[in-house]
Amino acid sequence: MDDKLIFDTLLIAGGVRDPDFLYPPKDVQALQRLLEAIESSSYDTLKKRTLVYYLLKWHQDGRENAFKIQYAIPPQFAALADAYWHLDAGSNVPKAVSILSDSRLNRDYASKIIRAISLSPQPGPLILKYVRTAKPPLVQPPDMLRYVVALAESSILEAWQYQRTFSEADEMRPRLFKRILDWSIPVLQPSALKSLISLPLSSFEQKLLNEHALKPQEDYDASAIATLQDLVCVRYIELGKYIEAIKMDRKFSASGFDGQESSDRRAMIRELYESLSPVEKQMVEVEIAPNRKEKSQLDSAPAPVLAESSNLSQSWEEVPVPENLNKSTSTPLRNIQIPPTPPVKCTSLH
Repeated sequence: MDDKLIFDTLLIAGGVRDPDFLYPPKDVQALQRLLEAIESSSYDTLKKRTLVYYLLKWHQDGRENAFKIQYAIPPQFAALADAYWHLDAGSNVPKAVSILSDSRLNRDYASKIIRAISLSPQPGPLILKYVRTAKPPLVQPPDMLRYVVALAESSILEAWQYQRTFSEADEMRPRLFKRILDWSIPVLQPSALKSLISLPLSSFEQKLLNEHALKPQEDYDASAIATLQDLVCVRYIELGKYIEAIKMDRKFSASGFDGQESSDRRAMIRELYESLSPVEKQMVEVEIAPNRKEKSQLDSAPAPVLAESSNLSQSWEEVPVPENLNKSTSTPLRNIQIPPTPPVKCTSLH
C-alpha cells in the first residue's frame, strides 16, 4: 500500500511526522512514544481515543470494547476503525468491505482501501461491492484500472461500458480499454473472448484493438499474441469486412509476431482469399498495396515519344546571361533566349 498502512495515513493527517518510525511499535518504550505522538497530534479528543481503540484491537482479546464503552466512542467511529484494522491486518477483508459499504461512514482514503482490497484473495467481487455501495470517487488511475478489471471479471460488457464513460480525448480511455484486453487475453478467458468478438466497437476502439495486436505487451507469449490477432481478424470476418481481415493478416505476418500458433488463422484467411472472385482479389491487392499497384502501372506504361525539336535559332534573339549567373557554377544556364517583340500596328482613332 505504497509502504504505508491506513493507520500511517491517519497519523500523517493528524500532523504526526515520520509515522514509519513510530508504528508499529517494537517494545513498550516505542508504544509509549506512539501514544505521546497521538496525544500531541492535531486531532480532537474523540479521534485520538479512536486511534487508541484501533491499537487495542491488535491484542485480539476484546479489550478494545471495554475501552470503547469507557470513553463513549460513537459506533460509526469504532466501525471505521474496525474496517481500517481489518484492511491493515489483511484479516477478514470481506468484513471490512461490509462495514465500509455503510453510506453513513465517510469515504476518505478510497485509494488506500481499494489497494488494500486488491491484495486479498479474489478481490474483484469485494472491489465491486465497495465501489457500488460506498460510491467513493475514483480519481486515481490505479483505482480505475483495478475497478475495470473487477468489472471484466464479472462482465466484459460492463467493463466496456465503463471505459466508454470516458471521452476519446481522455488519456484513461485507451488505458482502460487495453487493460480489459490484458486481463482477457494472456490468461485466456473463453467467455471474455466470446464477448469481445461480439462487442459493437467504435472505430476508435477498433483502432486501439488493432494497435494492441500489432504491438502487443512484452509479457504476452506467442499463444496470447496469436489469440489477440485472431480476435482482430475474426471480428472483421464476422462483420463481413473481408478485405480488412486480409489486410490485418498481412500486417501481422509482416510484424514478426506471426508464428506457428497463427497457422489456423492464416489457413482461414487463405481460404477466404481464394473464395473471392478475380475482381475482388484485384481490389484486395489494390487496397493492401496501392503504391505497389501504381508503380507497376507506371513501369508498364510506354515511354512518351518526344517530337523532334525544330531549329528556332533564326526566330529567337540571343541575350547574354547576366554576369552573376555566368559566374555561378550551380546553374546550367549559359544563355537566355527570348522571342523578338512583335511590331505593334497603330490604327487611327478616327
